[in-house]
Amino acid sequence: MFTSSKTIADFKTIITYGHKAASGHNTQPWFFKIDNSYIEIIPNLEKSLPIIDSDHRELYISIGCALENICISATNLGYDFNVQFTNTNSVKIYLKVAVSPKANYLFEQIELRQTNRSKYNHTLIPKSDIELLDSLILENHTNLLLIEKDSKTFNKLSQYICEGNNILFNNEKFKKELLEWIRFNKEELVEHNDGLTYETIGLPELPRDVGEAMLLNAFTPEKQNDITLQNINSSSHMALFTCLGNTTNNWINTGRNLQRFCLKCTQLGISFTYLNQPCEVPQISKDLTDTLLQKNEYPMIILRLGYSKKMPYSVRKSISEHILHD
Repeated sequence: MFTSSKTIADFKTIITYGHKAASGHNTQPWFFKIDNSYIEIIPNLEKSLPIIDSDHRELYISIGCALENICISATNLGYDFNVQFTNTNSVKIYLKVAVSPKANYLFEQIELRQTNRSKYNHTLIPKSDIELLDSLILENHTNLLLIEKDSKTFNKLSQYICEGNNILFNNEKFKKELLEWIRFNKEELVEHNDGLTYETIGLPELPRDVGEAMLLNAFTPEKQNDITLQNINSSSHMALFTCLGNTTNNWINTGRNLQRFCLKCTQLGISFTYLNQPCEVPQISKDLTDTLLQKNEYPMIILRLGYSKKMPYSVRKSISEHILHD
């Protein structure tokens, strides 16, 4: 049993911050379990995206994002942590009261972080901020490449992103899966409390049949590439996360580093969103690896970075729906 009611309250508070992590299509693919000395994050594979993420790579990156939020919030609440991976692909975070508690400078950014899919304002990120982002400590076989607009690598990555659109938006199963996770109106938001809300992707509130018809008309490679290139050209940089060794544990560790990076961007006032198409299409991922990366290095996540107005925040299910009890 727990030794104090404060411990119970602290562990539940820590979990609420883990639950604020990013996930593909905002599926929130995790459960949390509280023991007397640890919090366990358990993947919920029923929330997987079988078309766009058939190997669950992005799902486990999301688990890593939740893990990093838990570690940051635990530190901020005065706990030391020890992360252990299990043979069932869950993660246990053992917590004990710190001898010398210290605040985590990224903690306050957890509530503020958001994925911003809007067009940015073309302003370049100062070199000093790029250097700060580049100096973040990357752990456990994760690499980061920050790529400036109009550079040869930036243009090549843009090309791969458009090639990804060419394949994905000619795939009816991909389009169907994406539409299933879009919430077109307030009624759907209240019903599900997950998914891509109409406000976060820049749509008006619509009945589902009208919204689906409108998006299906826009779901062509040509139209999507036009939108994508406008958004890329409005940005300052791209960030490419890679890992050395394509394993579940490395995916989770990539997620930890990704979350830390996004929180630092939030602190610096830098907007970001995902352009993962080259990581999601196997042949393009291989071409990207052969062209831009080293042997045994795998592309994981691509972000575009820049400046923009705040967008509405994504919704979350009640934390009670994500806590498992014995």
